[in-house]
Amino acid sequence: MVDGFDVKQPPLNVPALKASDFRPLKLLGKGGQGTVLLVEHKVTGSVHALKVMAKYPERAEDKENRMYEEQAILRSLALSPREQTSCLLDFEASFHDNAHFFFLTGYSPRGDLWTEIERYKTTGMPENMILGYAAEIVHILSVLHSFFVLHRDFKPDNILIDARGHLLLADFGISRAFELPPDARPWVKDEPSASLKLNLQKRKNYLRKLVRAQLSARHMTLNVCGTPGFVAPEVYRGPAYSYGADVWAAGVIIYKMAFGKLPFGLTKKMEMQDRVKQTCLSPLEFPEDGRRTVSAEFKDLLSQMLEKDPSKRPQAKDLKSHPYFAVIPWDAIARREGSGPGAHAHAAPKKADKKITIPEGTLYPPGEDPAPWMDWMTAAFRDKLVSKQTQAQQDGSLGVAAPTMPRSRSFGLIQRCRSLWKLSASQRSLNAGVEVES
Repeated sequence: MVDGFDVKQPPLNVPALKASDFRPLKLLGKGGQGTVLLVEHKVTGSVHALKVMAKYPERAEDKENRMYEEQAILRSLALSPREQTSCLLDFEASFHDNAHFFFLTGYSPRGDLWTEIERYKTTGMPENMILGYAAEIVHILSVLHSFFVLHRDFKPDNILIDARGHLLLADFGISRAFELPPDARPWVKDEPSASLKLNLQKRKNYLRKLVRAQLSARHMTLNVCGTPGFVAPEVYRGPAYSYGADVWAAGVIIYKMAFGKLPFGLTKKMEMQDRVKQTCLSPLEFPEDGRRTVSAEFKDLLSQMLEKDPSKRPQAKDLKSHPYFAVIPWDAIARREGSGPGAHAHAAPKKADKKITIPEGTLYPPGEDPAPWMDWMTAAFRDKLVSKQTQAQQDGSLGVAAPTMPRSRSFGLIQRCRSLWKLSASQRSLNAGVEVES
């Protein structure tokens, strides 16, 4: 068993979580991988981000295996000492019903790095800010790769900014972990040799698993995946790739911070064939712009990170010794001391939904859950929940925390009406005309 990857679930003294345990507060984001909501736990009163992903019967096995893999990676990282993984978004719990998967994480109030980059698209990001962000990006990758995890979708949208302005890596939906122990993937079953002889599709699947296992032993993978513009040349060319693909993506992010656009002439609307050609064949160029002056050390750093030959591209940990980072106190970066480079960042405004709900399916009856490992929570979250429930029992209360987030005027009016209804007629008359506070 690899250090830091003990995936045994802590013993639970509380029931598994469910969607109705949370109050929805606002929509944080919505995309192809699911919906992310800001929620409040009804018992503890704590605020979290909740990622909700629908289950699709028509492609259930492939989709669910991907969810299982992501949860296994997140769970493994969550069981590592927090001081080692403080640059990764904290994973607190997971649960599911017959229609949805739910991942509970911490909440990053300052939005994501993509929004921050767009703020400086026309004026150019200040050099000291680029340096600060670049240092934290390199540190994140060096930590992630030390746990033998390849992210495969390293992009500004998946890099969040916490309350103090430090970066946090999120969304491990297509990540690959090379050193998880066998019991970390309980959904993986060995096919009986007899069935392999009779079923051609099963034989093909078996061969794929065999190739994947051989590549995994060398910390390599071959799936073509990622976000266009941030995909490394070797992912397109094949036959396999490794951690260098994340280093390439980090180089693209740093380039975009400095110059406001993607390298190699890449654009969002570019056809796939042209995108592959530009990525693999076009030389790296640095735009001449008076608003965006960069040092020779900066250009050399990007030239190394965006080296098209992955065998010549430095590892993330080796980038820390590059002259561009000569003034960076790496120990302080690891401890997340002081304010981060995004201390003044703010999330992009979103239109308020008229009604926000957490989708719910049907809970599995006892003993019939096809994936019991998906009901999981960290020891810290469990202890907080148990403590709050114990305190509620001692106080004789219902154990439901009062809302901690600001409510609308209509919510206040409803609460006021409920209070007045409980009063006598004389008491209600005394309260008549009192203005409801929002």
